[in-house]
Amino acid sequence: MEQIKDIIPEVIRGIQTRRPDVQTKILELWKEIGDGKAVRHSAAVGLEDGKLIVHVDSPAWLFQLRLQKKKIEERLQKEAPEVVSIHFKIGKVK
Repeated sequence: MEQIKDIIPEVIRGIQTRRPDVQTKILELWKEIGDGKAVRHSAAVGLEDGKLIVHVDSPAWLFQLRLQKKKIEERLQKEAPEVVSIHFKIGKVK
């Protein structure tokens, strides 16, 4: 029977070699989608049950992104089919 001290290094190596988790991938994708201005005024903050939550820094940008929502969803779904929809809301943008 193997001891836990012998198993842990193997488990850690397996975790490190896995591809990035889905949420991290989607948050990075958000930075690549859309024009530079929209990205500077918004930030993807998480994925909950297939819904991507995106904070927007002003009502004007909230309106602009809602106009582009369908197009953005389609582009995201090509790269990350886990995204079912996008929910924009006013919030803190880093």
